[in-house]
Amino acid sequence: MDQQFAQWLSTLGVGGVLAAVFFYQNNKNSQDYAAQLQKASENYSNQLRSLLEIERGRTDMLMSVIREVTSVIARNTASTEAFHRRLDVENADRTDRGHHHG
Repeated sequence: MDQQFAQWLSTLGVGGVLAAVFFYQNNKNSQDYAAQLQKASENYSNQLRSLLEIERGRTDMLMSVIREVTSVIARNTASTEAFHRRLDVENADRTDRGHHHG
């Protein structure tokens, strides 16, 4: 505490000194609270960033599975259509053979 401040404080009397101490303590508490709030905010931001990274990874994995399933469905659809075309040809051949014999 510098000398000039101490002289000014001595002119305030007991009530003034108590008020100054109270103000100083309250101001210090406010600064501490602000620092705690800042730290909590940084922690929250870091946690949120981590969660977003995890979610991005999960989304990428899900999109990969969707692409793979879509590819399998397309292949199965093509195979099924080819199988049905072959059945149609075989049935047409049987029908034609049946008409020739009849």
